[in-house]
Amino acid sequence: MPLLVAIYLVARWEVHAFWSIGFSPDGTMLVTTSGTFGGQPSDLRVWDPEMRQELFHFRHPSGVLVAKFSPDGKTLAAGNWDGTISLWEVATWRELRVLKAHESVVRSVAFSPDSEKLVTSCVDGSVKLWDVATGAVESEVSHGGYVNEIALSPDGKTLATAGERPVKLWSITGGKVELLPTSLANTTEPVTFSPDGKMIVAEDTSTPGTISFWDSATAQVSMSIAT
Repeated sequence: MPLLVAIYLVARWEVHAFWSIGFSPDGTMLVTTSGTFGGQPSDLRVWDPEMRQELFHFRHPSGVLVAKFSPDGKTLAAGNWDGTISLWEVATWRELRVLKAHESVVRSVAFSPDSEKLVTSCVDGSVKLWDVATGAVESEVSHGGYVNEIALSPDGKTLATAGERPVKLWSITGGKVELLPTSLANTTEPVTFSPDGKMIVAEDTSTPGTISFWDSATAQVSMSIAT
């Protein structure tokens, strides 16, 4: 399966740049987004890696940048260059709705562990929490600079936003997103949580080529690795 992905990437690289790639939760489908830079049509494709067949193809007139499956595998979300979010029902590939999400490029999307909420971020620094079933915005905050990546803790209670400024941490409770009093100093994208949620890993901007591991409970560095 990794060979198939590598072959596909090499075969198409001269024509398109790949923005995102990821498997469905059960590993039976692969979603890719690819195209030229913003403002031009680009493609979202869903593949059956075992059969080497395309299952779904969506071309957005302004371009699609990022796509992710929900943890329950029932919904696919795509962030587009025009600031919208497209949602599909995976079983039928029926478009559920288009969210008028942001004023500019949607850079990152993340589902809550129960698949009921969706967090989206924009290059303008805005971050929004959505109810997937209704398409309603439940909360909106600003990172204070552009946001290129977001990450949700495994329990869905903590959000990390990364981009122009240090990685910031937010609590998500009852549909509200609120800034926590601590940020991860001298950090930037990429950012991710460990599977148990106890660690946050991000690039350390104070030492080039270094990633730092932060204790998510105390927001203190526990170790660093020079790459």
